[in-house]
Amino acid sequence: MGEIAKQANQIVKKALERLTEKRDIENFQDVPTIYNNASGMINDDERKAALLDAWMVSQATNAVFLLWRRGIEHDDIEKTWRELPTTDTVAQHYEDLLKKDNEVADRLEAERRDFMRHQHELDIFKAVLNGQTKEEAEARYQEYQNKAAKSVGA
Repeated sequence: MGEIAKQANQIVKKALERLTEKRDIENFQDVPTIYNNASGMINDDERKAALLDAWMVSQATNAVFLLWRRGIEHDDIEKTWRELPTTDTVAQHYEDLLKKDNEVADRLEAERRDFMRHQHELDIFKAVLNGQTKEEAEARYQEYQNKAAKSVGA
């Protein structure tokens, strides 16, 4: 994990050694520090590693383009950069991992809804035990739900 981001960071560092315009240097000078800080937070989280890869490849791509745009010799850096997967490829890997997260979230939401449905049925049953008809209990429950929704701005 992290080899792509590590290589991209090396590309940015080399580009920084060659950039000459103050504005260009300022655009990339914090990238190595950001990389180091973020790397220390990954803790075997594949999503974080994939996002760092995508971000760093994007930064390296921007740096190589800037060297080209400014006419600064960069053949050796470009060679290393071309060995990296594309930004789209690493970003897609991150998106695929998020899809897995969304599947988990969808499953948990379905379970929550099922729980709430059972809870609703139990609440209606409790109201009937307290002397209401099922219809009265449903009406009061709906009234309560409407008030709750209004209170949170829904």
